[in-house]
Amino acid sequence: MVNQSENFKGYRDPARTKLQELGIRVWSDVIMNTTQGTFEGIVLPRSETADEFHVVLKLKSGYNIGVRFDNIVSAKEVGYKQAVYKIPEGTFPTDPSKP
Repeated sequence: MVNQSENFKGYRDPARTKLQELGIRVWSDVIMNTTQGTFEGIVLPRSETADEFHVVLKLKSGYNIGVRFDNIVSAKEVGYKQAVYKIPEGTFPTDPSKP
């Protein structure tokens, strides 16, 4: 079971509250209706130091967009798949022939 903080990883109020109200969590595949149009994508986690006003979507085109929380009219979760990712530990490869 995923704990509550993982459902909204990196999000702070007011964007976090908006996601909770809509029943949307990080890694949800969503259809989001906004004042600027309708977007389909995956809700991405945020850096803890990122601003608290935007929800980040990974669109099917591969682009990421930020949607300001107060522009979100409605959203529907149409799927969910938690991504497991880790930055590999180790040394960064270097090429001695390059500066």
